Amino acid sequence: MAYVGIDYSVLASDGRQSLDLTFNPISDVQEVVIQSVYKKITTEILFYALGKTIDLRKLQNVTFSAPFLEQLKQKTLDLFSDEIRYQILNLDILFKSSNELYFNFEILINDDPNLVLRFSVVAGSNEVVIVRVQ
Repeated sequence: MAYVGIDYSVLASDGRQSLDLTFNPISDVQEVVIQSVYKKITTEILFYALGKTIDLRKLQNVTFSAPFLEQLKQKTLDLFSDEIRYQILNLDILFKSSNELYFNFEILINDDPNLVLRFSVVAGSNEVVIVRVQ
């Protein structure tokens, strides 16, 4: 069984950006990885990942051209280049006409080559939401 550590949830159980006020530690592999990804793409500064974060909520009112989306994809992939617990197998970023960015992640857990997570992060007008695919 894979082990990726423990963490504390920043998301309420519905996957929205409401703080989980229970402060109960989480150890489920999928939850820890999803929380890790979420924090790195919705936080300006993390003490353990200095210079390795972006805040998608700051991308509102930006023109999402094809070159911009490609740069955003590369920047997002670079955030995880030092990650030892998992690796990004695939990342697709799609812009929907409803002013939403869809980040579709496919992530391999390094301790378990049979464990691949697929989920989407949707950045809308005022929040970032996790959509679980698998």
